[in-house]
Amino acid sequence: MKVKITKDAFEFLKDKKAKEITIDYITSKQCCGSGLPSSDTYIGVPRRIDRDYIVFINNDIKINIDKSLKFKDDLCIIDLVKLLFTKSLVSNFLDYDKLI
Repeated sequence: MKVKITKDAFEFLKDKKAKEITIDYITSKQCCGSGLPSSDTYIGVPRRIDRDYIVFINNDIKINIDKSLKFKDDLCIIDLVKLLFTKSLVSNFLDYDKLI
């Protein structure tokens, strides 16, 4: 698998002085949720000790990716989403055909 960090996401991580990020597997179980699996991308060590992770190093940033996640063309793109006054990381190109 390849991991790519977009320029905006890299600048955001650099500003936050982040050395490690995690991409967790999540399933929406809310009444209005789609029920489709998705991912949660955040700065820091994994919060879920019961999961297994694949570890990558990209631009001196340690990236923990939940082994349950599958990406199209084995490519995980970490990007930055800007909404009003907030910024958050996202992981693009989940392969829903393999996750469902």
